Amino acid sequence: GGVRSAAFHEGQWRALAPYDHGQSVGALAFAGDGTLAIGGLGGTVAVVDPRAGGERRRFAAHAAAVTGMAFGADPSRLVTASQGGEV
Repeated sequence: GGVRSAAFHEGQWRALAPYDHGQSVGALAFAGDGTLAIGGLGGTVAVVDPRAGGERRRFAAHAAAVTGMAFGADPSRLVTASQGGEV
């Protein structure tokens, strides 16, 4: 599935680069530094830079759909949860 995002800057909304995860999207999480994590229904997670549109990393997180995600205070930490009950 495709993801489109925008940022509010200097009183205006500005579209950021779109991203196609390749799967239907089950969860999204934004980090404080603007990094976006996209969880797919196929169990993969893509970490992207929506400003540049580039994928930083992709990994298989779960066998079941990713249904929840959250970044820690440090954006290098990401917790994911699945439809199968895994965290």
